[in-house]
Amino acid sequence: MDLSSLQEQLKVEIQSHQVLVSQMKKDPQNAELQKRLHELQARITLLSEKQKKVVQQLRKELVKQEPSAEVQKPSPRSN
Repeated sequence: MDLSSLQEQLKVEIQSHQVLVSQMKKDPQNAELQKRLHELQARITLLSEKQKKVVQQLRKELVKQEPSAEVQKPSPRSN
């Protein structure tokens, strides 16, 4: 799964979580809402962990692509 799709899924789940939290403020003892909230939190955590792994992999790939030699400075011109 690529980073952008993970981030889109996270965004959707977080928005759903925000809606659910506002519903729970109106009915804090609702067991169904509490269950859905815990399920959403678990999905958000799972997606976040996947995102972390993808970002770590991308960082490793970027480090491999960087030239290992120092960037050479242009030599001064003789006038």
